[in-house]
Amino acid sequence: ENTLAIPAYGNLEIRMTPLEKTLYLLYMRYPEGIHLTDLIDHKIELQEIYASISSLGSLEEMRQSIDDLCNITSNSISEKISKIKGHFERALGKELAKHYYIQGRRGERRRIGFLE
Repeated sequence: ENTLAIPAYGNLEIRMTPLEKTLYLLYMRYPEGIHLTDLIDHKIELQEIYASISSLGSLEEMRQSIDDLCNITSNSISEKISKIKGHFERALGKELAKHYYIQGRRGERRRIGFLE
C-alpha cells in the first residue's frame, strides 16, 4: 500500500496507488508545473520513480502503465489527477485539499498549489 505523508497535518497519510503516487512525486519535483502534453518528456523519470515505489507486475507492465499515462490521447492522466484530488479531498476536505492536489486549466501547466 502506498501512502504520502503530509507534514503540515501531523504526517497525515494520503493513500494512493503506486501510479498515482508516481505522478504526484513527479509534480512535486517541478514546482513550476508541467503541461500534460509535456509529460512524455518526463517518461524516463516517471519509469524510475514508478520502479522505485512499486512492486506490482513486471517491468513491461510498468512501462505500459507509464506509456498510457504519457499518452495524451488516453484518459489515464485525467483519471489519475482526478483520483489524486479525491484522495486529498477525503482526507482534508475541499478547502484544504486544493493546496495539495495537481491542478491547472486546460492548456496551462498543471502544478501542486502549495509548491507555488
